[in-house]
Amino acid sequence: MDLPTIDPFAGIGAPLGAIVPGAMAVCFLYGMVAKGVTEVLGLVMVNTFMAKFYFWNLLSAHVYETSLLRFAVGVFAAYKLAPAAEARLGGLQSVQYLFCVLLATSLATSSLDFFLYVLFRNEARLFGASYGYGGLLGALLMNLVANSPQRKVWPEAPAPVRPYVSALQLRQLPLTLCVTASVLSALGLTAVVGHGVTFLWLGSFGGWAYLRYVAMSRAGVRGDFREEFKLVALFPAVCRRPLETVGAFAFGIMILLGFFKERVAHLRHLASAPDPELMDPSPVLRNPVIGLDLSGAARYALGGSTQDGGANGGGGGMPLAKRRGDPVAERRRELAKKALDERLRELEEESMNDWSDDGEEEEEDPEAGLLGDAGSNK
Repeated sequence: MDLPTIDPFAGIGAPLGAIVPGAMAVCFLYGMVAKGVTEVLGLVMVNTFMAKFYFWNLLSAHVYETSLLRFAVGVFAAYKLAPAAEARLGGLQSVQYLFCVLLATSLATSSLDFFLYVLFRNEARLFGASYGYGGLLGALLMNLVANSPQRKVWPEAPAPVRPYVSALQLRQLPLTLCVTASVLSALGLTAVVGHGVTFLWLGSFGGWAYLRYVAMSRAGVRGDFREEFKLVALFPAVCRRPLETVGAFAFGIMILLGFFKERVAHLRHLASAPDPELMDPSPVLRNPVIGLDLSGAARYALGGSTQDGGANGGGGGMPLAKRRGDPVAERRRELAKKALDERLRELEEESMNDWSDDGEEEEEDPEAGLLGDAGSNK
């Protein structure tokens, strides 16, 4: 017997819109009045895993900032984006979403720092602090992208900037911000972007991975399988082919390891018997029904590739065992397939028995026309 899901945040009314900015404000004020806060709240490899085991750094680093300008911008952005995450995912699942993405971002950042230390023997990787709102805001922004990927970011922009931003879609915004922050960081403008550029990359695409494969949809299947939210759709066209190849290989390995079987079976079912209720990839608590490009889902489910890349993060599916469905429908499909095979076989036999040469026929046509004219004149 399945126990009912209890949402402790139900009825409170957009708690993330107050909790997240509140945590940012508390950490910022604590850093203003106390000394050595960066080593306590920031993600420092030595303090977190080797010497002092400050495990709370894995989460506190994402709500800690030292710059007043970045704090003001981050609080405003979180205040606007956090309620959208709760409205789409629900209170409990939105907290789970942020917790999992931020924790994974911190672990990946620490692993990257340790790898770079081993590779280059740079001790700054062990003692340097990583902190900032990049991972948090990247995860919240990716949730907004999942809500409506093709929505225009600023359709009514002022005339001076309209040619540059009027065509920008939400799904293009995370990569644009990540690349811009990386360029500014490479130019030494850390006063603008802070020390959390790695957080921004990992938080944004970690959020995509969670929403794509983990978040429960209304159809009872984990993940969002829409074509417009696949990984290659977040990148420009020039990057899609290599991403499609890598994504197809990675997803195929995951299938062989036993993951995503329910997801593939669900897409196969959609390809054979579309159902508007099952086509909704949105989370359980969301009211509006989001459409699905069934043709792309069908191509993926049957082992093909999609138009600008594979589904599920870049790649075609793998041909798996056939799903059992309605026996009457299965019988009809078998009869139709048999009739089609027979017709194709007949056409092939006719083409094999036809020994005429098209070139010779074209040469003989003029003579035949002259003979025909002569006969008619007689």
